[in-house]
Amino acid sequence: MPPKPDEFIIFIVPERHHQVRRLRIKRRAINRAVLLGLLGLSALTFAITHYLCTVAEARRTPGLLMQNAALAVRLGGLQEDIDRLDAALRRIDTTTSRVRAITQLNDPARNLSLGPLRREPAARGAPVLYAPGERTDSEDEVMDSKVALRLVEEGLDANRDHLAATEQNVSQLTAYLDAHQSLLGTTPSVRPVASHLISGHFGPRKDPFTGHEVMHKGLDFLADLGAEVFAPADGRVIFCGPRGAGYGDTVVLDHGFGVQTVFAHLGAYAVHLGELVLRGQRLGTVGHSGRSTGAHLHYEVRYNGLPFDPERFILD
Repeated sequence: MPPKPDEFIIFIVPERHHQVRRLRIKRRAINRAVLLGLLGLSALTFAITHYLCTVAEARRTPGLLMQNAALAVRLGGLQEDIDRLDAALRRIDTTTSRVRAITQLNDPARNLSLGPLRREPAARGAPVLYAPGERTDSEDEVMDSKVALRLVEEGLDANRDHLAATEQNVSQLTAYLDAHQSLLGTTPSVRPVASHLISGHFGPRKDPFTGHEVMHKGLDFLADLGAEVFAPADGRVIFCGPRGAGYGDTVVLDHGFGVQTVFAHLGAYAVHLGELVLRGQRLGTVGHSGRSTGAHLHYEVRYNGLPFDPERFILD
Protein backbone atom coordinates (compact mmCIF):
# COMPACT_ATOMS: atom_id res chain seq x y z
CA MET A 1 0.00 0.00 0.00
CA PRO A 2 1.29 3.49 -0.80
CA PRO A 3 2.11 5.59 2.28
CA LYS A 4 -0.47 8.13 3.48
CA PRO A 5 0.44 11.68 2.59
CA ASP A 6 1.56 13.92 5.45
CA GLU A 7 -0.16 16.98 3.98
CA PHE A 8 -2.83 18.02 1.53
CA ILE A 9 -2.78 20.88 -0.97
CA ILE A 10 -5.96 22.81 -1.67
CA PHE A 11 -6.02 24.96 -4.85
CA ILE A 12 -8.06 28.18 -4.70
CA VAL A 13 -8.95 29.64 -8.13
CA PRO A 14 -10.44 33.19 -8.06
CA GLU A 15 -13.29 33.97 -10.49
CA ARG A 16 -11.96 37.23 -11.99
CA HIS A 17 -8.27 36.54 -12.41
CA HIS A 18 -6.19 33.54 -13.14
CA GLN A 19 -3.83 33.64 -10.18
CA VAL A 20 -4.14 30.29 -8.41
CA ARG A 21 -3.47 30.03 -4.70
CA ARG A 22 -2.33 26.92 -2.94
CA LEU A 23 -3.15 26.08 0.70
CA ARG A 24 -1.08 23.41 2.39
CA ILE A 25 -2.82 21.57 5.31
CA LYS A 26 -0.99 18.95 7.30
CA ARG A 27 -2.77 15.68 8.25
CA ARG A 28 -2.23 16.33 11.99
CA ALA A 29 -4.10 19.61 11.75
CA ILE A 30 -7.05 17.88 10.07
CA ASN A 31 -7.12 15.19 12.76
CA ARG A 32 -7.12 17.83 15.49
CA ALA A 33 -9.92 19.73 13.82
CA VAL A 34 -12.06 16.59 13.56
CA LEU A 35 -11.38 15.70 17.24
CA LEU A 36 -12.29 19.21 18.40
CA GLY A 37 -15.47 19.04 16.36
CA LEU A 38 -16.50 15.76 17.95
CA LEU A 39 -15.78 17.13 21.44
CA GLY A 40 -17.82 20.23 20.74
CA LEU A 41 -20.72 18.17 19.44
CA SER A 42 -20.63 15.97 22.57
CA ALA A 43 -20.61 19.01 24.85
CA LEU A 44 -23.56 20.52 22.98
CA THR A 45 -25.50 17.23 23.24
CA PHE A 46 -24.84 17.03 26.98
CA ALA A 47 -25.90 20.65 27.51
CA ILE A 48 -29.17 20.13 25.63
CA THR A 49 -29.93 16.89 27.53
CA HIS A 50 -29.20 18.54 30.90
CA TYR A 51 -31.42 21.47 30.03
CA LEU A 52 -34.32 19.20 29.06
CA CYS A 53 -33.94 17.18 32.33
CA THR A 54 -33.88 20.39 34.35
CA VAL A 55 -37.05 21.61 32.68
CA ALA A 56 -38.76 18.27 33.35
CA GLU A 57 -37.65 18.33 37.04
CA ALA A 58 -38.87 21.90 37.41
CA ARG A 59 -42.29 20.83 36.11
CA ARG A 60 -42.41 17.99 38.68
CA THR A 61 -41.28 20.13 41.65
CA PRO A 62 -44.61 21.94 42.29
CA GLY A 63 -46.43 18.61 42.42
CA LEU A 64 -43.88 17.15 44.83
CA LEU A 65 -44.07 20.24 47.03
CA MET A 66 -47.88 20.06 47.13
CA GLN A 67 -47.76 16.36 47.99
CA ASN A 68 -45.22 17.01 50.74
CA ALA A 69 -47.30 19.89 52.14
CA ALA A 70 -50.38 17.65 52.26
CA LEU A 71 -48.39 14.96 54.09
CA ALA A 72 -47.04 17.54 56.52
CA VAL A 73 -50.57 18.77 57.30
CA ARG A 74 -51.78 15.21 57.87
CA LEU A 75 -48.73 14.44 59.98
CA GLY A 76 -49.36 17.52 62.11
CA GLY A 77 -53.00 16.52 62.62
CA LEU A 78 -52.02 13.03 63.70
CA GLN A 79 -49.44 14.44 66.09
CA GLU A 80 -52.13 16.64 67.66
CA ASP A 81 -54.33 13.56 68.09
CA ILE A 82 -51.46 11.74 69.80
CA ASP A 83 -50.86 14.71 72.11
CA ARG A 84 -54.53 14.81 73.08
CA LEU A 85 -54.56 11.06 73.71
CA ASP A 86 -51.39 11.31 75.79
CA ALA A 87 -52.93 14.06 77.92
CA ALA A 88 -56.11 12.03 78.44
CA LEU A 89 -54.09 8.93 79.33
CA ARG A 90 -52.01 10.88 81.83
CA ARG A 91 -55.15 12.20 83.52
CA ILE A 92 -56.71 8.73 83.65
CA ASP A 93 -53.49 7.11 84.85
CA THR A 94 -53.10 9.74 87.59
CA THR A 95 -56.62 9.08 88.85
CA THR A 96 -56.33 5.29 88.70
CA SER A 97 -52.91 5.32 90.39
CA ARG A 98 -54.30 7.39 93.24
CA VAL A 99 -57.30 5.11 93.56
CA ARG A 100 -54.93 2.15 93.51
CA ALA A 101 -52.92 3.81 96.29
CA ILE A 102 -56.06 3.89 98.40
CA THR A 103 -56.66 0.20 97.76
CA GLN A 104 -53.32 -0.63 99.38
CA LEU A 105 -55.25 -0.53 102.65
CA ASN A 106 -56.88 -3.87 101.85
CA ASP A 107 -58.84 -5.64 104.56
CA PRO A 108 -60.50 -8.80 103.13
CA ALA A 109 -62.45 -9.35 106.36
CA ARG A 110 -64.04 -5.90 106.07
CA ASN A 111 -63.98 -5.82 102.27
CA LEU A 112 -61.99 -2.56 102.35
CA SER A 113 -60.92 -2.46 98.74
CA LEU A 114 -61.88 -0.46 95.69
CA GLY A 115 -62.10 -3.27 93.20
CA PRO A 116 -60.09 -4.99 90.49
CA LEU A 117 -57.78 -3.05 88.25
CA ARG A 118 -55.72 -4.73 85.53
CA ARG A 119 -52.09 -3.85 85.14
CA GLU A 120 -51.62 -1.43 82.27
CA PRO A 121 -49.33 -2.44 79.41
CA ALA A 122 -45.84 -1.01 79.42
CA ALA A 123 -45.68 2.43 77.87
CA ARG A 124 -44.10 2.53 74.43
CA GLY A 125 -41.51 5.11 73.52
CA ALA A 126 -42.25 7.76 70.92
CA PRO A 127 -41.17 6.73 67.41
CA VAL A 128 -38.16 8.42 65.80
CA LEU A 129 -39.55 10.29 62.82
CA TYR A 130 -36.27 11.00 61.02
CA ALA A 131 -32.96 9.19 61.31
CA PRO A 132 -29.70 11.18 61.39
CA GLY A 133 -28.29 11.78 57.93
CA GLU A 134 -31.52 11.22 55.99
CA ARG A 135 -31.95 13.45 52.96
CA THR A 136 -34.81 15.92 53.06
CA ASP A 137 -34.78 17.35 49.59
CA SER A 138 -37.07 16.87 46.62
CA GLU A 139 -38.47 13.37 46.17
CA ASP A 140 -36.58 11.94 49.17
CA GLU A 141 -38.46 14.33 51.44
CA VAL A 142 -41.76 12.91 50.24
CA MET A 143 -40.59 9.34 50.88
CA ASP A 144 -39.29 10.27 54.33
CA SER A 145 -42.57 12.01 55.15
CA LYS A 146 -44.46 8.85 54.21
CA VAL A 147 -42.26 6.85 56.56
CA ALA A 148 -42.83 9.41 59.31
CA LEU A 149 -46.56 9.32 58.69
CA ARG A 150 -46.62 5.54 59.02
CA LEU A 151 -44.65 5.70 62.27
CA VAL A 152 -46.97 8.34 63.69
CA GLU A 153 -50.01 6.27 62.72
CA GLU A 154 -48.45 3.28 64.50
CA GLY A 155 -47.91 5.43 67.57
CA LEU A 156 -51.50 6.61 67.38
CA ASP A 157 -52.72 3.01 67.15
CA ALA A 158 -50.61 2.08 70.18
CA ASN A 159 -52.06 4.95 72.17
CA ARG A 160 -55.56 3.96 71.12
CA ASP A 161 -54.90 0.42 72.36
CA HIS A 162 -53.57 1.81 75.64
CA LEU A 163 -56.60 4.09 75.95
CA ALA A 164 -58.97 1.18 75.28
CA ALA A 165 -57.28 -0.89 78.00
CA THR A 166 -57.38 2.02 80.43
CA GLU A 167 -61.03 2.70 79.66
CA GLN A 168 -61.77 -0.96 80.38
CA ASN A 169 -59.99 -0.63 83.73
CA VAL A 170 -61.95 2.51 84.56
CA SER A 171 -65.19 0.80 83.50
CA GLN A 172 -64.41 -2.10 85.84
CA LEU A 173 -63.65 0.36 88.62
CA THR A 174 -66.86 2.32 87.94
CA ALA A 175 -68.95 -0.86 87.95
CA TYR A 176 -67.38 -1.92 91.23
CA LEU A 177 -67.89 1.48 92.82
CA ASP A 178 -71.50 1.61 91.64
CA ALA A 179 -72.06 -1.67 93.47
CA HIS A 180 -70.25 -0.36 96.59
CA GLN A 181 -71.45 3.25 96.81
CA SER A 182 -71.41 3.23 100.61
CA LEU A 183 -67.73 2.27 100.58
CA LEU A 184 -66.93 4.96 98.02
CA GLY A 185 -68.82 7.61 99.94
CA THR A 186 -67.03 6.80 103.19
CA THR A 187 -63.51 6.58 101.73
CA PRO A 188 -61.52 9.84 102.19
CA SER A 189 -60.67 11.09 98.73
CA VAL A 190 -60.72 14.91 98.58
CA ARG A 191 -58.62 17.72 100.03
CA PRO A 192 -60.00 18.96 103.36
CA VAL A 193 -59.07 22.59 102.59
CA ALA A 194 -58.84 24.63 99.41
CA SER A 195 -55.13 25.29 99.95
CA HIS A 196 -52.56 23.16 98.11
CA LEU A 197 -49.63 24.39 100.21
CA ILE A 198 -48.20 21.69 102.47
CA SER A 199 -45.78 22.74 105.21
CA GLY A 200 -45.38 19.32 106.80
CA HIS A 201 -45.52 15.89 105.17
CA PHE A 202 -46.27 12.50 106.71
CA GLY A 203 -43.25 10.74 108.20
CA PRO A 204 -40.24 11.38 110.44
CA ARG A 205 -39.22 15.01 110.90
CA LYS A 206 -37.64 17.40 113.41
CA ASP A 207 -40.09 18.79 115.95
CA PRO A 208 -40.30 22.59 115.34
CA PHE A 209 -40.34 23.20 119.11
CA THR A 210 -37.75 20.73 120.44
CA GLY A 211 -35.66 19.93 117.35
CA HIS A 212 -35.89 16.20 118.14
CA GLU A 213 -36.69 13.56 115.50
CA VAL A 214 -40.39 12.66 115.81
CA MET A 215 -43.06 10.94 113.72
CA HIS A 216 -45.38 13.40 111.99
CA LYS A 217 -48.66 11.49 111.73
CA GLY A 218 -50.41 13.59 109.11
CA LEU A 219 -50.25 16.53 106.69
CA ASP A 220 -50.01 20.21 107.60
CA PHE A 221 -51.87 22.48 105.15
CA LEU A 222 -50.90 26.15 105.20
CA ALA A 223 -54.11 28.19 104.99
CA ASP A 224 -55.45 31.57 106.00
CA LEU A 225 -56.88 31.96 109.46
CA GLY A 226 -60.61 31.27 109.19
CA ALA A 227 -60.40 29.27 105.95
CA GLU A 228 -63.08 26.60 105.70
CA VAL A 229 -62.36 22.94 106.52
CA PHE A 230 -64.42 20.26 104.70
CA ALA A 231 -65.19 16.58 105.26
CA PRO A 232 -63.18 14.39 102.83
CA ALA A 233 -65.87 11.66 102.92
CA ASP A 234 -69.17 10.72 104.53
CA GLY A 235 -68.91 9.93 108.23
CA ARG A 236 -70.03 10.60 111.77
CA VAL A 237 -68.51 13.11 114.21
CA ILE A 238 -67.11 11.03 117.08
CA PHE A 239 -65.02 13.79 118.68
CA CYS A 240 -65.46 17.55 118.73
CA GLY A 241 -63.49 19.68 121.18
CA PRO A 242 -60.03 20.33 122.64
CA ARG A 243 -57.75 17.29 122.37
CA GLY A 244 -54.83 17.89 124.66
CA ALA A 245 -52.20 20.59 124.39
CA GLY A 246 -50.84 19.27 121.12
CA TYR A 247 -53.86 18.98 118.80
CA GLY A 248 -55.88 21.88 120.18
CA ASP A 249 -59.48 22.17 118.97
CA THR A 250 -60.11 18.99 117.00
CA VAL A 251 -62.80 17.16 115.02
CA VAL A 252 -62.59 13.39 114.43
CA LEU A 253 -64.78 11.65 111.83
CA ASP A 254 -65.46 7.92 111.73
CA HIS A 255 -66.07 6.64 108.17
CA GLY A 256 -66.68 3.00 109.00
CA PHE A 257 -64.52 0.04 107.94
CA GLY A 258 -61.98 1.13 110.57
CA VAL A 259 -61.17 4.43 108.79
CA GLN A 260 -61.10 7.72 110.74
CA THR A 261 -59.91 11.24 109.88
CA VAL A 262 -58.58 13.88 112.29
CA PHE A 263 -58.69 17.70 111.86
CA ALA A 264 -56.62 19.61 114.42
CA HIS A 265 -55.66 23.21 115.33
CA LEU A 266 -59.15 24.44 114.37
CA GLY A 267 -60.35 27.95 115.05
CA ALA A 268 -64.08 27.18 115.17
CA TYR A 269 -66.51 24.26 114.85
CA ALA A 270 -69.38 23.89 112.36
CA VAL A 271 -70.52 20.41 113.51
CA HIS A 272 -71.42 18.74 116.78
CA LEU A 273 -70.76 15.39 118.40
CA GLY A 274 -72.72 12.53 116.82
CA GLU A 275 -73.64 14.46 113.67
CA LEU A 276 -73.68 12.65 110.32
CA VAL A 277 -71.77 14.61 107.66
CA LEU A 278 -71.40 14.24 103.91
CA ARG A 279 -68.31 14.64 101.75
CA GLY A 280 -67.66 18.34 101.18
CA GLN A 281 -69.67 19.47 104.23
CA ARG A 282 -68.14 22.25 106.31
CA LEU A 283 -66.56 21.02 109.58
CA GLY A 284 -65.12 24.29 110.89
CA THR A 285 -62.36 26.80 110.17
CA VAL A 286 -58.57 26.85 110.18
CA GLY A 287 -56.98 28.19 113.35
CA HIS A 288 -53.79 27.85 115.38
CA SER A 289 -55.08 26.31 118.58
CA GLY A 290 -52.94 23.84 120.50
CA ARG A 291 -49.23 23.40 119.84
CA SER A 292 -48.96 25.35 116.60
CA THR A 293 -46.47 27.79 115.07
CA GLY A 294 -49.17 29.52 113.00
CA ALA A 295 -52.49 29.13 111.21
CA HIS A 296 -52.69 25.73 109.50
CA LEU A 297 -54.72 22.50 109.41
CA HIS A 298 -53.24 19.26 110.70
CA TYR A 299 -54.97 16.38 108.84
CA GLU A 300 -54.66 12.67 109.63
CA VAL A 301 -56.07 9.46 108.09
CA ARG A 302 -56.08 6.42 110.40
CA TYR A 303 -57.00 2.80 109.77
CA ASN A 304 -57.70 0.69 112.84
CA GLY A 305 -55.95 3.41 114.83
CA LEU A 306 -52.74 3.41 112.77
CA PRO A 307 -51.85 6.61 110.85
CA PHE A 308 -51.37 6.41 107.08
CA ASP A 309 -50.08 9.00 104.61
CA PRO A 310 -53.09 11.27 103.85
CA GLU A 311 -51.68 12.13 100.41
CA ARG A 312 -52.65 8.62 99.32
CA PHE A 313 -56.27 9.60 99.98
CA ILE A 314 -56.37 12.87 98.04
CA LEU A 315 -57.64 12.47 94.47
CA ASP A 316 -58.36 16.11 93.59
